[in-house]
Amino acid sequence: EPVNAEKKDMMFMPAGMEPVELRTLVRPSIAIEDDAAEFFRQMLEGLPDMKGETSWKEWFDDLASKKLKYDNIKDEMYDPAKGLTPQYAVHKVSSACKGTDPILVTDVGQHQIFAAQHFKVESPRSFITSGGLGTMGFGLPAAIGAAVSSPDRRVILFAGDGGFQMTIQELGLLSKMQCDLKVFVLDNAALGMVRQWQELFFNQRYSNTTMDNNPDFIKIVEAYGLPGCRVRTTAEFDRAAEEALSMKGPFIVHCILDGNENVYPIIPPGKQNDEMVYPWEDK
Repeated sequence: EPVNAEKKDMMFMPAGMEPVELRTLVRPSIAIEDDAAEFFRQMLEGLPDMKGETSWKEWFDDLASKKLKYDNIKDEMYDPAKGLTPQYAVHKVSSACKGTDPILVTDVGQHQIFAAQHFKVESPRSFITSGGLGTMGFGLPAAIGAAVSSPDRRVILFAGDGGFQMTIQELGLLSKMQCDLKVFVLDNAALGMVRQWQELFFNQRYSNTTMDNNPDFIKIVEAYGLPGCRVRTTAEFDRAAEEALSMKGPFIVHCILDGNENVYPIIPPGKQNDEMVYPWEDK
């Protein structure tokens, strides 16, 4: 049955081979313990005749309209006059890497979403991220692993100032391995994703999300014998990105960003997918 968003009369049926995986945060209507191949075989056999069905067209048209609207405001996001934003940084690196089939790696946080939205991945299995698992600190060791496994490809890592500090000691391994890895630390002096939730949904009651005592990342980078630089403007970023991408081996760019930049779309707590907040609604 189609989901009625207004009445929320939907059924949730997780399927998996392990009973423990069926215990989800959302209470299932029916939990199905089964082999994936057998499950899909029976599901396909039980599908109703969908010939002439047009109920999905309105939904697809709505998605296409939202995508077009988002694409139309991207140029505004990439405007250097707005200052050094995460969207600008990701887009600039993506454009500079065009045609080189880089491997994109992220840590966890707002930058993870900005990377997914503004970096054009050129081949399958080339976007390495922990998804929704929230494993801050994933980025640097994962990027080193990607660089070791694919030494002939450039690896780009975007990390936030929070997650970067959770595995910053892996700079020692990077210094030893000398992988062709470019690290862009997008520093908004905050745990950005949580800060955004506190701003939008908890009346700006900020709790333990401000990181105004971050260390000097470049001094730490240099202590490990690695090259790097700090940037605050789009002009400085452009020069640093060009330098980093023109050389082989590791390079770390510490980007000082506006701490109030939010990532969209976002689903408010307790809401459904059709109740997202979009960037054009944040004006």
